[in-house]
Amino acid sequence: MNQLSTPVYYKIGAVSELTGIPVTTIRDWENRYKAFIPTKTSGNHRMYQQGDVDRAHLLKRLSEKGQSISTMAHLSNTELQALLRNYQLAHNEINSSNDPGQPTQSGDFNPVLALNAFTHQGQTQPRVVKATVIGLALARRLEGAKFTSAFTRAKLQLSQVFMDLQRAREELGRYPQSSSEQSLVSFSQLIIVSQNTLHQDAADEICNLIQGQPTRQVIVLYQFAPSTVTEKLRRSGIILKREPLTERELAELITSVLVIDAEQTIATTNDPKSLEKINNLALIPPRRYSDELLLKVATISTDIFCECPKHVSEIITQLASFEKYSQDCMSQSHDDKELHGYLSSVSGTARALFELALEKIAAHEGIALEP
Repeated sequence: MNQLSTPVYYKIGAVSELTGIPVTTIRDWENRYKAFIPTKTSGNHRMYQQGDVDRAHLLKRLSEKGQSISTMAHLSNTELQALLRNYQLAHNEINSSNDPGQPTQSGDFNPVLALNAFTHQGQTQPRVVKATVIGLALARRLEGAKFTSAFTRAKLQLSQVFMDLQRAREELGRYPQSSSEQSLVSFSQLIIVSQNTLHQDAADEICNLIQGQPTRQVIVLYQFAPSTVTEKLRRSGIILKREPLTERELAELITSVLVIDAEQTIATTNDPKSLEKINNLALIPPRRYSDELLLKVATISTDIFCECPKHVSEIITQLASFEKYSQDCMSQSHDDKELHGYLSSVSGTARALFELALEKIAAHEGIALEP
C-alpha cells in the first residue's frame, strides 16, 4: 500500500482532538506507563505520529471494556488490535444467536430471512445494524454523541473495528475460509471503510477484502482518488462518498441503505410525518442481478401468459437506476439530502423485494439466474 514519504506529526492537542482523550490523560499514560514514546522538538514539544494516534484509539477502546492501562502499555499496536478483536468476538458470540439475516451455521447470509424479519406485519423487530469499521477515527465518530443523535432509525453496533486495511487483511488471513471466526462480515451487515487516499492498491485491497460477500453493503469514505479507481469501486457495487462529511450527513448516508418496512410505508404514504413513523429497518442488500442478466431474462419466452419475468426484470432495472440516481443526488444537493436518502431507501427496498419475486418466478419457470 502506498505510504506518504514524509511522516505526519501531531501535537498532543491534535491527538486529544482526534481520539477524545484529554491531554492530561495522554501525558499520564506516557509518563506513568510509557504507553507512548513521542518525538520531542528542540523546544521540548511532544510530536506524535499516526501510529501513536492509532495506539491511543486502541487503548481508549480497551480501557472502556475494563482493561487496565498498566497491563496494556507494553503491548504493540498489533497485540492491542488482537486483544480488542478477542473482546469483539466474545461479544458477537453472545449477541449473534437468533438474529434474523445473520449467517447460518454454514456461514451463508440469508437475504430472504433478513427481509422477512423486517417486513412481516406485527412481528417485534430488532433495530440493530451490525457494522465492521476500518479506521479507528471513523469508529470513534460512529460511537460519538453527535452521530448517535443524528442516526435515529436504528442502532449501529460496531461488531469489528480495524485500524486500517492492512490490519483487517492480517486479522482475517489468520482464519481458514470455512472458520466461523474468519470473516468480518460473519458478524456484520455493513462494512464502512475510511481511506484518505484511494490509490489502485487500496482499491484492490478493498475488493479482495469483500470478495465472495455480495450480500453486504460497503461504504468507502475518501478524500482523494483518481477517477479510474472510483469508477472501479462503483462498478463493484461499493458506495463512495468524499470527505468531509458531518455526523448528520454520515447518518443520512447510512440511513439511505436501510430497508423501509413495505406495509408501513404504504400505510403512511398520505401522512406528512410519514418519515418519522417508518422505523422497521434492516440493511438493503446490494443488487443481486446485473442489467445484462435482467435483459436476458426479459427476453426469455415462458409459459406464464402475463410475461411476469419480463415485467419484473424491467421493474428491477428501473428501480436500481432510480436508487443510484437518488444516491448521486445526495452528493450533489445539500438542501435535499434527507429527501434523497429517503427515496434511495424506498427504491432500494422495493428493488430487493422484486429481486426476491424474480427468484420465485425463476424457480417456478426453471430460469437460471446466473451470469
